[in-house]
Amino acid sequence: MADGFKLFGFEIKRNAADKAASEPLKAASVVPPTDDDGAGYVTSPNYHYGMHMDIYADLQAKDQNDLIKKYRTAASHPEVDMAIEEIVNETIVQPQDQDKIVEINLLDVKVSASVKKKVTEEFDGILNIMSFNDRAHDMFRNWYVDGRLYHHLV
Repeated sequence: MADGFKLFGFEIKRNAADKAASEPLKAASVVPPTDDDGAGYVTSPNYHYGMHMDIYADLQAKDQNDLIKKYRTAASHPEVDMAIEEIVNETIVQPQDQDKIVEINLLDVKVSASVKKKVTEEFDGILNIMSFNDRAHDMFRNWYVDGRLYHHLV
């Protein structure tokens, strides 16, 4: 009897755990098992690193400040910042033959020439007060990110 022996009328057998420990270990195969049903086996863990930002998670913001903070946080990511810069650079362009970035066109407005002249002078005055030709890029970027732009002209 290989699993045990008899002595003085008693039978002594090996414990199942001891029996399993004494059996020779099978060598693990270096070839993954094949499965012909198409399900396949996962042979090694694949790790994926990435970042997820849910910009729609908290749309019910308490106030406008929360929304502006959220937009500015999104704009601080390098990929978003590059996209915003590309949009701003394509939008604010100063022609080489002109000294103004924007100008008012009153050709189709049915008012007298003196009123058109006054409106044009006021428009140019406001652009001058805002330093629009120097700050247009920054102003447009701030408007694009924040979604609003406030000015207090005195």
